[in-house]
Amino acid sequence: IHSTSAAGKSTLLDATLALMPPESVVRYSALTSQALYYLDGTDLRHKILAVAEDAGLGDSAYALKLLQSDGRLELAAAAPAAGSGRPRTACRQVEGPVALFLTSTADQPDPELANRCLVVPVSASHQQTAAVQAAQRAACTLEGIAARRQQAAVVQLHQDAQGLLE
Repeated sequence: IHSTSAAGKSTLLDATLALMPPESVVRYSALTSQALYYLDGTDLRHKILAVAEDAGLGDSAYALKLLQSDGRLELAAAAPAAGSGRPRTACRQVEGPVALFLTSTADQPDPELANRCLVVPVSASHQQTAAVQAAQRAACTLEGIAARRQQAAVVQLHQDAQGLLE
């Protein structure tokens, strides 16, 4: 989700993720370069990986590209062997596939990552801001409160439908 600061990217991300079963969403504020490689093998399999801002990706963008393109991550790293303590090569694999959701204010998001994603622009126009503020005011009325109760049933229906998919 791409736009300028304070355009509603996080709100759109949260609203979209609310339609998914909570157990299918993995959320992080930031990732280190090796973090994804050390997850348990199936922690991301058929999950939605949501990262608050692309600025929080750091050096993990390469791992995300591989996870999206190859559907898995594979890492070989030196680790001490049990008993002897001598180094040996330990292999780790993290399975996908994974859907990646993230927000960005960057003028040019990472092109290697962006070409693996559907980039959704968010308008920051005065008209859009006015429409959002009007909707926020309306949500605080009695009618808005009643509508939220109905929306909760729709959200549950979406979560249930997503949960049936394999």
